[in-house]
Amino acid sequence: DSTINLSNEINEKTGVTSFPVIGIHPAEFARMCESVGIKKALDVAKAALNAAGKRIEDKKAVAIGEVGRPHYEVPADILDASNELMKYAFEIAKDTGCAVQLHTESAGEAQLREFGTLAKEVGLDPKRVIKHYSPPLINVAEEAGIFPSLIASEDNIKNALKEGTRFLMESDYIDDLKRPGAVVGPKSVPRVSQKLLDAGILKEDDLIKIHKDNVEEVYGISLD
Repeated sequence: DSTINLSNEINEKTGVTSFPVIGIHPAEFARMCESVGIKKALDVAKAALNAAGKRIEDKKAVAIGEVGRPHYEVPADILDASNELMKYAFEIAKDTGCAVQLHTESAGEAQLREFGTLAKEVGLDPKRVIKHYSPPLINVAEEAGIFPSLIASEDNIKNALKEGTRFLMESDYIDDLKRPGAVVGPKSVPRVSQKLLDAGILKEDDLIKIHKDNVEEVYGISLD
């Protein structure tokens, strides 16, 4: 609810329109498993996802996320529980007709295909699965059916554009001082977009597709 309230405050007090995405971060779930046990953690997390689904049905939020797996190594039983919770999030998304933002370990071709397969298994349209911090494997993601969301560094976006414009651009927050430069801040998205436009690497139509059409298709929202 705090995320929804913050989004409402942004929409009311600024010239920006925000769309809240709510869920259980995998690192938060892993810590809960360690503190209260896996069974209790799963019960609490699934109840939270049910509550998130209800808020999405009530049009208070637009998607579930971030959910998935910790990006760091965890014991096998916590990893199994994380996979169970990820599948449950997909089922909630399927029932509510919303998108899911995935946070996982660094992904390659195998993981992108895994996420697409899991979506199909539960009956969720794979294009509603957004792989946060995705590698620029645009063709593989399209074959798997899921949507890659790329950190908006100049090199990352240039590599992605070699395979098309079926991707999203993102910023991120990181609290790991040992990984400087692993993510970029919010201003990098428009800054890199403008730089690549000025250089003739991106066309205006490309920017409309990446920043509007793709977003509307994946999240089921209107940016008009």
